[in-house]
Amino acid sequence: AAAQEETAIEEARDNEIRVSVVNRNWLDVRVYAVSSSYTVRLGTVSSFSETTFTLPRALQASADLQLAIRPIGQRGVHYSMPILASPGDTIEFRVENRLALSNAIVY
Repeated sequence: AAAQEETAIEEARDNEIRVSVVNRNWLDVRVYAVSSSYTVRLGTVSSFSETTFTLPRALQASADLQLAIRPIGQRGVHYSMPILASPGDTIEFRVENRLALSNAIVY
């Protein structure tokens, strides 16, 4: 029974979309997932560190998914280009010191 439960947990993880944020900015940033009018805060990433989040299921089938970065201590928000990801994918978002140079890749 324990082996079956472990297999089920692994299969569920394979169907998740992970968001890995690499923060190369001098400031800590808050990370949000945005789709249409639905926004979910994923968490905070400290300056010069990396953190991985799991995209909520409500956003996994979204055709207009974007990530939003809000530096703590600064005004303004940077939005990624729309991202198309499938279950099992990882979105890596690199936050640069100049937010306009930030980018996302999916693998």
